[in-house]
Amino acid sequence: MNPPHPHVNRPGLMDPRHGSHDPNDEHYRQWREEHARQLDDDYRAWCEERYQRFCSEFDRWRAQRGSQHLHHAASQDPTPDETPSLSIGP
Repeated sequence: MNPPHPHVNRPGLMDPRHGSHDPNDEHYRQWREEHARQLDDDYRAWCEERYQRFCSEFDRWRAQRGSQHLHHAASQDPTPDETPSLSIGP
């Protein structure tokens, strides 16, 4: 039988074999919460940047698409020589 790991049963230390920690270790809890907050803050910033990039790209796409539609529509309009004339009466 193997002897117990030297860190097992020592309060506040992780057992590297299992990745567990003492849930009563206040320092570890504070450290973990701070890292989780930083990760959450970074994630929110990343999401905001992605959203802003999406808005810019979509606005640019719409503007480009709009100018293409205007160009396309203008090329389909009849020229003055081809505009039908309206006559009133016989």
